[in-house]
Amino acid sequence: MRKITLRALALLLAVTIIAGTAIGCRSESESAFPPPEYVFLPEIIPFPRLPGEMSSPEQMVVIGDSVYFSVRSFEGEFNAFSSSMLFEMDIDGSNLRQLPDYYVPQRPPEAVEGGVNINFLHADSDGNLWVVETGSFNGFNLPEDFVEDADEEWLMWEYFDVLESFNAIRKLDSDGAEILSVDIDFIADAQEWFWVTGFSIDGDGNLYIGTHNGVDVISPDGEPLFALDGSANSLITLPDGTVANMSWGTMTKIDLAAEDWGDIIEVPINAHTAFSGNDEFLFVFSDSIGLFGFDEETNEAVQIVNWIDSEVSADSLRNISFLDDGRLFVTSENWRMEGGSDTELVFLTRIRYEDLPERILLTLATFNTNTTIRNAVVEFNRTSATHRIQVVDYSRYSTGDDFFAGLTRLTTEIIAGRVPDIIEISDLPYQHYAARGLLMDLYSFIDEDPELSRSDLVEDALRAIEIDGELPFVFSTFGIATVIGDPAVLGATPGWTMDEFRATLDANPQADVPMGSWLTREAFLMTAFGLGMHNFVDWVAGTVNFDGGDFAALLEIAITFPPQPTEEAWARGDVEWDWVDEGELIATGRQIMDNFHMWDFQAAQRAISLFGGDFVFKGFPTENRNGHSFYPSLSFAITTSSIDPDGAWDFVRNFLTEDFQQDYTWLGFPTNRAVFENEMEAAMTPSEYDVTIDWGWGGMAEEPLTQAQVDRILDLIASMAGTIGQHRDLMEIVEESADEFFTGQITAQDAARFVQGRAAIYVSEVS
Repeated sequence: MRKITLRALALLLAVTIIAGTAIGCRSESESAFPPPEYVFLPEIIPFPRLPGEMSSPEQMVVIGDSVYFSVRSFEGEFNAFSSSMLFEMDIDGSNLRQLPDYYVPQRPPEAVEGGVNINFLHADSDGNLWVVETGSFNGFNLPEDFVEDADEEWLMWEYFDVLESFNAIRKLDSDGAEILSVDIDFIADAQEWFWVTGFSIDGDGNLYIGTHNGVDVISPDGEPLFALDGSANSLITLPDGTVANMSWGTMTKIDLAAEDWGDIIEVPINAHTAFSGNDEFLFVFSDSIGLFGFDEETNEAVQIVNWIDSEVSADSLRNISFLDDGRLFVTSENWRMEGGSDTELVFLTRIRYEDLPERILLTLATFNTNTTIRNAVVEFNRTSATHRIQVVDYSRYSTGDDFFAGLTRLTTEIIAGRVPDIIEISDLPYQHYAARGLLMDLYSFIDEDPELSRSDLVEDALRAIEIDGELPFVFSTFGIATVIGDPAVLGATPGWTMDEFRATLDANPQADVPMGSWLTREAFLMTAFGLGMHNFVDWVAGTVNFDGGDFAALLEIAITFPPQPTEEAWARGDVEWDWVDEGELIATGRQIMDNFHMWDFQAAQRAISLFGGDFVFKGFPTENRNGHSFYPSLSFAITTSSIDPDGAWDFVRNFLTEDFQQDYTWLGFPTNRAVFENEMEAAMTPSEYDVTIDWGWGGMAEEPLTQAQVDRILDLIASMAGTIGQHRDLMEIVEESADEFFTGQITAQDAARFVQGRAAIYVSEVS
């Protein structure tokens, strides 16, 4: 049988990455996202239960069929003491045992906190273990004449100090007994601040110790050989037995014979977590997308494994090893919201895609698959017997020169007809897609859902994105963007026109930085335009309205703000940023409003603090007096091209449930009504603690929100009329004409006409 190498498999995965079809439902040629020929599937084994109060496994090494790992046990009040331990088990998690002869130094009797930590654990070619240990014990170094007084116990803390600390490198046998202790005090004594940042062993058994000052090389019997200057970020052993230092975008080999730095190789900037390679790859590295192997001959990284396809959360991976039987071995640590974590042993086996159990495959397209989405996809794929989600992450097309290249490609492909089943739409111009009939009305799914209804959700937030009464996408959380200020200065009624905004500025000549010292004319214009884009563009009708007077008025207001310093000015060092604390600017009248972003109820406390206990949500100036907008997150649309919309809804609906959202309120206001009301009640409940919030200038005691203040927030949510603009091409059109106006080349009216002409062509083309 012909052996299929990891390189061959990686190339197959690179050619056909994501599936969008069900086996037996339609041919590959009909799918815009054909399936890969091979995938890696996991066998997941729970990590064996450890005795007592111990940490999750930390350092780990595989030797043959055995796994050695370190943990820390805790004791004392608030787990003030920790002691390192070493364990061994079979690679399948069986036959767990603590290494009986491993020990750590005893702490001084007067120590009240501290402990010993194993920072690195490696194995040499003889199967011995090497550990890098750091220890510190802290306590009260009291003078002999100190008299303990219960009423003045705090005086003792003046004498709190490090009683003992050490750094050690030791060679151990398979039972943990010390074979050799290497003296590294000479390294520590030569540095003001010492910490081992990297440790590796070459093929001859020489030790490489990395610090922020360089690398020290020590012989197998503990004798210093030579030292190299330069920061050591991560040391790894290469397949030929040499050692190299990984840093941002480069790998530098260490030349043992020359006792110097060797060849420098450019590597991908996402090669942060690198592991030793094999006979195919110089090294392998993991990122949020997958496992990659670096080919030294071609100087390219080739994807070996897609983590989401393998039902593994990349954010929690700790160890990666190639096993002799061809499988990949990794450990995955899953953190629980209530605290603590669960560790899993994951064995990845290559399998032909056509041999998988039949499930309908749905494509999810994103620009940047964050941790929450990755974990949700992994959980869905592990538990669903009928469907499987695979992800196309377009951020992989972005470059150092163009961060948004992937976003542009995603939008272009969708408009051109390469449409996935589900779109994570937070950063995308959903009005484009809705106008072209690409998005399904998700109200129909909510209305037919046996467990969810519209009344279970914050309907005012959903109404803000409706298009002709239809819901183009759903979202888990949202934040609000508006302008706030003192109602005595801005007026107590929310909303204002351009003329009213200008009249307020004219009435307050002392306000030389009316919205804060940081806000430039360019930032003001693009923020105001982004928030009020729906007032200038009708994506459904395909029309624009930039020459009606409002846009020219916006330009004339924007030019009153300070200009953005040029890149040349920054480079010359000519920019003097006169930053003054925002609270002081407001107290002295120089600032009379704030560009305010509110992600939860407690954020209103900042508004109360800034403006002396009262505030008004004024919004940016627009003719319809509705200059508020909001930022949805974890936002999902189901396309009209989906091969199974009901199956897509089975995935999307999870983001709206109470169980999901109660763990993610830190992302913003929740859209699940039960979670939303719990957050609202918590904001109105007095804290049992006396908390002081320091907003920079002065401070204030945290008080619960009043019903009137909460009602004001609810009214604001009810008044929202769309998301902030995400149309980069259109915003670039505005920026170009605005720059000509700011530099005096054209009038505001001319700029508005130029934008009208170009924007009309753009919107008609994409609508």
